[in-house]
Amino acid sequence: MGCIYVSPSQKQELAAGRLSGQVSLLRCPVCREPLHVAGGKSLICQQKHTFDISKYGYVNFLRKPIETKYGNALFTSRAEVSRSGWFAPLTGRISAMLLETLPNQRRGLSLLDAGCGEGSHLAAIAEQISALSDQQVTGVGLDISKEGIALAAKRHSGLTWFVANLAESPLSDRSFDGVLNILSPSNYGEFHRVLTQGGLLVKVIPGPDYLRELRELLHPGSRKESSLEAETRHRLQNLFRLEESSRLTYRREVQPPLLEHLIAMTPLSWGADSEARRKAAKLDRLTVTVDLILLIGRKRS
Repeated sequence: MGCIYVSPSQKQELAAGRLSGQVSLLRCPVCREPLHVAGGKSLICQQKHTFDISKYGYVNFLRKPIETKYGNALFTSRAEVSRSGWFAPLTGRISAMLLETLPNQRRGLSLLDAGCGEGSHLAAIAEQISALSDQQVTGVGLDISKEGIALAAKRHSGLTWFVANLAESPLSDRSFDGVLNILSPSNYGEFHRVLTQGGLLVKVIPGPDYLRELRELLHPGSRKESSLEAETRHRLQNLFRLEESSRLTYRREVQPPLLEHLIAMTPLSWGADSEARRKAAKLDRLTVTVDLILLIGRKRS
């Protein structure tokens, strides 16, 4: 069966229709007033702060661009790595955890992926939850990178995508049943604010052996920070009750061209010397460790 082409104008129209049914999740990031869809092309508040729906269907809420090293090449590589099934054990574990720990909601399940990048984790989890249950998932992905969100909107047009800063969030209080924060910086106060009573935070951090072989190749002699898990637990438990902690570890053999994408998708390649990069480029295969720590926190009242 061939793919159905959706034009940019159709994506914008579909996004506007979807956002019309999701405005209760939103507030103006400038004045915190409610937002509504205007003319099928913008979100606007009573104070006339206006945020356009792009031709690809995402909304940019940033008042000014934020400089970041995370560019289109990195996100394209990350999408290719995700498409290979690299993160399938992780998204499968998270989907099962959410179904086990969140009550069945007649209105459906609302999920926010904070720091979603190019959106592949949220897309996989939303699809898996819908397939394993009768719950309709409202998925919203948020990231400060316009490049990542643009790619997410192009590839996963059935979900909602925002370019936004968590510190100036366009999200309403108590609007999400679950927040995903996967290998991305955190704002625990904001996560607590947007979660419903009893809502869940899924925080994923790299374990000590995460991509160990790549780290040894690109930064010989360097050591992984060992205090990250303890520090993350401490910060999370200020506002959340830690309900579950688990470690997910597996190894995968990688060959070109996926190996090049794996190297390009991680900040480990930043600052690596030219000799290390040349050595990595010549490899015909590499077995790489995936080591992840999952922390599940329930919102305290």
